[in-house]
Amino acid sequence: MLFAFVHGAVEWIDMYRQYGLLLYGKDIAGWVKEARLLLLALSFYFLLIFGIRLYFNDRSVKKIALLLHAVFIASAASVFLSGSIKGNINEFDSAIRYFLAFPAAVLSGLALWRLSKRELNAVLPENFSWYLTAGSCILVIYGIFAGLVTPKSSFLFSPYFNQESFLKFSGLPIQILRAVSAFFLSYMIIRSMALRLTYKLMAILLAFVSLLFISLYSGYVSLKVVLVNYNQVVKLETEARDFSNLQRLFNQYYNLSTNRLIYRDSRFNTLISNEYRKEFESILGGFESMHHESGEEEEMIGEIRRLYDEYLRDGRFDLRRLEETKALINEINNNHAKELSERVELVRDSFRNFSHLTLIVLALTVCGFLFIWYNLYSMILWPILKVRSWARQIAAGNLESDIGVNTADELQEFAADFNIMRLKLIERTGRLEAAKKELEELAVKDGLTGLYNHRFFYRKLSDEIKRAERSGNPLALLIMDLDDFKHYNDANGHPEGDALLRKIADIMRENLRSTDYACRHGGEEFSAILPETDREGAFIAAEKLRKAIEAYEFRNEKEQPSGDVTMTIGVSHYSDSQAGVDQLIKNADDALYEGKRRGKNRVFVFGQCPSS
Repeated sequence: MLFAFVHGAVEWIDMYRQYGLLLYGKDIAGWVKEARLLLLALSFYFLLIFGIRLYFNDRSVKKIALLLHAVFIASAASVFLSGSIKGNINEFDSAIRYFLAFPAAVLSGLALWRLSKRELNAVLPENFSWYLTAGSCILVIYGIFAGLVTPKSSFLFSPYFNQESFLKFSGLPIQILRAVSAFFLSYMIIRSMALRLTYKLMAILLAFVSLLFISLYSGYVSLKVVLVNYNQVVKLETEARDFSNLQRLFNQYYNLSTNRLIYRDSRFNTLISNEYRKEFESILGGFESMHHESGEEEEMIGEIRRLYDEYLRDGRFDLRRLEETKALINEINNNHAKELSERVELVRDSFRNFSHLTLIVLALTVCGFLFIWYNLYSMILWPILKVRSWARQIAAGNLESDIGVNTADELQEFAADFNIMRLKLIERTGRLEAAKKELEELAVKDGLTGLYNHRFFYRKLSDEIKRAERSGNPLALLIMDLDDFKHYNDANGHPEGDALLRKIADIMRENLRSTDYACRHGGEEFSAILPETDREGAFIAAEKLRKAIEAYEFRNEKEQPSGDVTMTIGVSHYSDSQAGVDQLIKNADDALYEGKRRGKNRVFVFGQCPSS
């Protein structure tokens, strides 16, 4: 920041000085030159300290910075107090640019490039690495423009490559290219920083407006240079025409005076000479009243007046004085022709420079609109479109996508709020899904045992019968009832009875397959649907379940009539009845009742011989 402000002031002084010399031939005051030189050194010193701190980034940098501060202050004080700077402004300027400006810019560029390689995505905008890399390259280019293109002096390469030669070669002041480089450098750094959106836009627009103003100002000055040179050409053409007339008259007078035939006729000679002298005096008087840029030209005109008054006014013949006067007039006329040719060439160069600047301003205007549109799109519209696209996905039910807006400004905060909302929606949706699943389970599950209820039983049995019909696979059904459960419930109380039912459900889950469906119809009555199970397999599964219940030691089971908690199971098979759900259930119920009649605690298969 310090470098930008201080060096900006130096560049403005340079432009003012360069165009002042072009327009009026006047230079700035000596103390302004010295102050400008101090500001120049100070600005590049700030850039050097910035590059050192950014590149090294450790504790030793503070000690190095303090040492550099002392060296810079001591050097600046010794130079200004010694007075050696006077008369050597351009040499000191070139030295500062060669030995301070260029190294500082290169070091700062390397520091930006090194910073671009660090992992700073969490705190800086996306693509910050690209912007910093581009900024490092631009900073090196700026170092070339500001450090190697120096004022004309005798220091190192300055006599051959300087600001004047660059202006003559390219038609552009080097300050324009420095300003363009500084603008793009500012833009790259601004885009890579975590600034508020309003600050970014204002900084970018301010930099662009400054660049456009510099270009317009340069165009204005270039146009003024064209007009000044054109007016000078018009003036020189007028003077050249008058001097040509003066030269013509004097040559005629000279020829008349040196013509012996005319000179001998004194009456005729006097008459003709008087006419020539009158016209000659009139033109010469007009030249004396004019303002002449060249002091040498005024002296020559004064010498012509002296020779004319002393030796030629009264018509005396003095060949040597005539020759002197003629030589002076010819010299002035030749100087005018030469100066006129130079001025015409200056007009052409100035007009060419003005044309270049006009094209630059036009290009800047077009590029400016594109530049502003691009920044509005990339900094505002694109993140908003991204949020809009995400909102459409949310509306479509897709909550998994994250909004990847990483601009490190208000829009990133806006996207972060949307992401928080998305997470809240996911959490709430998860709770709703869990509640829905719980409600679905409550609708088909028994609240006490967790087994499927009778509603699910009838629906599932109907589905399995249809599947068995299509596939031809077997299907078995178990209808179960706890023996003497009422006695256990009355003797131990309902809580113990409920605990018994829950344990029976656990035993069923442990001993049936995962593809089987265990259900509770109510009270002590249970059932199980066994897909793809034939009669023999159903009997084996039922017997396994009955033995597991009989073997388990339930609380207070010895008080039961049989001394154990037992279960009677009736088995039916789909092939035994093709009448559907009701018939299959009835067959299993009949088998259950037969098992109860035969003494309980047994498995009875429908269709089994009554005596078996």
